[in-house]
Amino acid sequence: MKDTTNFTRNGRYVMLAFDHRGSFVKMMRPDNPDSVTNEEAIQMKARIIAPLANYCSGILIDAVYGLPALRKAVPSGNVPFLLPMEETGYEGGKENRKSQLQYSAREIKEMGAQGAKLLLYFNATADAAKHQIRITRQALEEANEQELPFFLEIVTYGEGENSASAVLRAIQMLKENGVDPAVWKLEFPSDAHGCRRVSELTQGTPWILLTRGVLFDVFKEQLQVAATEGCRGFLAGRGLWQEALELTGGEQEKFLKEIMPQRFAELSQIMLQK
Repeated sequence: MKDTTNFTRNGRYVMLAFDHRGSFVKMMRPDNPDSVTNEEAIQMKARIIAPLANYCSGILIDAVYGLPALRKAVPSGNVPFLLPMEETGYEGGKENRKSQLQYSAREIKEMGAQGAKLLLYFNATADAAKHQIRITRQALEEANEQELPFFLEIVTYGEGENSASAVLRAIQMLKENGVDPAVWKLEFPSDAHGCRRVSELTQGTPWILLTRGVLFDVFKEQLQVAATEGCRGFLAGRGLWQEALELTGGEQEKFLKEIMPQRFAELSQIMLQK
C-alpha cells in the first residue's frame, strides 16, 4: 500500500473534492453551459480554491479547469493534489454504467499529481460490474507502477443505491477481485452500524466520506456519525461550495471568504478531535 501521509493532517484526511468538469460548468450557467469559457471556469475554481488552500490537507482537482486554477490560486504549489484517471460521465446508459480511463497514471504523474483517483459507478447486479472491476484493476496496477497512492471513489446506483448494503457489497466484490486501494472514498453507509461494518470490511485501509451533493448540514451530521465508527476523513465537494455558484456580488464574496472556510473548519474539527 502506498504512503498517503502527505494527504493527511494529524493522521486524518481533510480534503477538498474539486474535480468536477461538465457538472461544474452546468452549475455555473444552467441555461447555457456551453457558453462558459475555459478561462471563466478556471477563474471561478481559483476563487473557490484560494480561501480553502490553507485549511485542506490535500485537494482533488481535474486537469482541465482545476489544475490551472490551483496554480493560479496557490502559486507556491504547496498543496498536494490528486488527479482523476477517468473520463467525466459514463457509458452504457443510466442502469449499466461503465467508466472509461482518460489519463494513464504516468500522465497524471507527469502533470504533478501526488496521487491518483478513480470514480467508479457500481451496481453489483448490473452487467457492467465485470467491466468496472476490470477497469479498476487496470487503474490500480498503473498507479502502483508509478508509485502513486490510489484513491478509489465508489458511487452506487440502481436499486438500493447509497445504502449500506450497496456500499458494502461493492467493497466486498472489489476486494474479492484483488482491488486494494490506498484509500476508499465512500458514500455515507446509512447509519453508525453501516459505518462500523465498512470499517470491519476495509480491514485497516483508510476510508473517507464523500458528499454526493448533499447539503452541508446533512454532510456534517453524516461525518459526525462516521467519525465515531472508524472513518478517517473526508473529500468534500459540492456540500461545501455549491451555493457559491448561485450567488453574485457581495453575497458571493462573503460566502467564498467567510462561510465556506468556516464550513471546512467545522468538518476538520470533527475529524481532528477524534
